[in-house]
Amino acid sequence: SGSTNRYWNSSGDTHVYGGDNPYMSRAINQTPPNLRTQKPRVKCPICLKTFMRKQALGYHMNIHTGEKPFKCKLCPKSFPNPGTLNKHTKRHQLGLLVHEGQHM
Repeated sequence: SGSTNRYWNSSGDTHVYGGDNPYMSRAINQTPPNLRTQKPRVKCPICLKTFMRKQALGYHMNIHTGEKPFKCKLCPKSFPNPGTLNKHTKRHQLGLLVHEGQHM
């Protein structure tokens, strides 16, 4: 079994990577220490959802505008934020999605 790596995503969940499949993770739902005492700094003017970082608000605004600037290099799909693109790309890597030009 491989080593275990931990990271916090923008929603504050902790994901643990390890074992035989480095692309699979499980959220252990902990807030990172540096975000526990901070209050959200920016608010969406449309739905009033709050964010710790302006960049996260920018990605969120893409959902309201329908903009999808993050394009998959393996198929024609595009996404409103890099996190969703990364999840999609990992599905290609795991063989769960077909690359452009391939057939199942």
